[in-house]
Amino acid sequence: MASASSMASSARMSKIKASQRSSKIDSSFHGGALDDWSMGSAVPSPNKEWALGRIQRSLSGRIFSQSSKADFTQQLRSVGAMTGHFKGRLPDSTSDVVVKQTLEKLCSGEKWQDRVVVVTHFDVLFARIGESHVIDSIPIHEIESVTIDQSAADPMIHIATSQTGYNSGRPYVLRVSSAVVRDAKMRLDIAEDFTKKLKAAQVKSIQRMQSLERFATYQRAARKVYTGKPVQILIASLIVANFVFSASEAQIKPMQRQPPDHTLMQLFNTAEVVFTVIFLVELVVNISIHGREFFSSGWNHFDLVVVTISLVALAEDNIPGINVLRLLRAFRVLRLFGRLGAQRRIINAISSSALPVVNALIIVLLVMCIYAIMGVEFFGKPEEDGGWGAVEFDTFSDALFTMFQVATFEGWADIARPLFGTGGKATPLVAVFFTSYIALISWILLPVFLPNPNPG
Repeated sequence: MASASSMASSARMSKIKASQRSSKIDSSFHGGALDDWSMGSAVPSPNKEWALGRIQRSLSGRIFSQSSKADFTQQLRSVGAMTGHFKGRLPDSTSDVVVKQTLEKLCSGEKWQDRVVVVTHFDVLFARIGESHVIDSIPIHEIESVTIDQSAADPMIHIATSQTGYNSGRPYVLRVSSAVVRDAKMRLDIAEDFTKKLKAAQVKSIQRMQSLERFATYQRAARKVYTGKPVQILIASLIVANFVFSASEAQIKPMQRQPPDHTLMQLFNTAEVVFTVIFLVELVVNISIHGREFFSSGWNHFDLVVVTISLVALAEDNIPGINVLRLLRAFRVLRLFGRLGAQRRIINAISSSALPVVNALIIVLLVMCIYAIMGVEFFGKPEEDGGWGAVEFDTFSDALFTMFQVATFEGWADIARPLFGTGGKATPLVAVFFTSYIALISWILLPVFLPNPNPG
């Protein structure tokens, strides 16, 4: 019997070793697991990008449909970011650890190596003794089976992984070292306890993933309804209706001061509360169905700011600056541009060209400032000091505003003519000053960013 048992154990070990030798392990696929599997050289510990790539590769069709993988990956990305697993290190918090045990692991070269094995809610992590860097891992949901082989002298724990998962069906063999725990019964108890907790973590992991899959299904259905044409038309109609109410209030409210119509004012106040609540609900729904994707759009940022301002504006009147916030509610109609394709493209084009336009305006402003300084020096001095005494160039701010007026061609001759002196004859200084300014600003710089009214 002992001989037959020994032969059976040897046959199982031969199968494991043959499977290990035949497994195709890509070094770029398994990151830091090289020294535990295919070769003895150490490699850098995996980083966060490696771990997230591993998660995406490990989403097999055994549990999830292809369309739901991206949604689940996004969910697992946010969950994993809260733990230490995705940093290539063992978790520091004990709340993340299901069981932690020092076991021997069958590695490359058919050698047993001591490893710290940590079972978390997401992975089985392996590290060298005395180190915290993860050198190998098994996603919990990819474990096909966990069994204990009691036929050998030391009970061996066999972990089978999914053929379509991260480890490509790679088998794992662990055992409790007889050199560390000499009592055979205690070694078996440790192996059974580890297996029991690993199986429990596996069941919880699958249940958690199935819950996330159901949530992702509801999320996709809600997104389809929300982004559908009927709902978007309804939201756009509410935005227009809110704008009409705001315009009506601005028209009627000043007419109701003496005497005020309390019924009408109450109607406007109630409408404002109703619209704010509706837009708040719409914002919450938008965030819940899009998740982090919501914050990738500038229009969504604008929606968030506008709705927040509307909520604050519903507060008491004695809050400082509350009237200014209430004026900002008029900008809610701009949310409409984010929902209408043609208008959104126009606004996006304007936003894209904003930086070049600002750069051109800075050059125009600098030229205006230079001419304003020269204007104060030439024309702002009192007549007794040899100047013209022009009030338009009395100070720098006055001169800067004057140069802005000249750039618009609005009444610039009324500014320049009085500087000609007696007889209305143009002096060289005045002529050169104004003609050079107009040529530089209005003919050269401003056309850089102003459209040509008569193209072609």
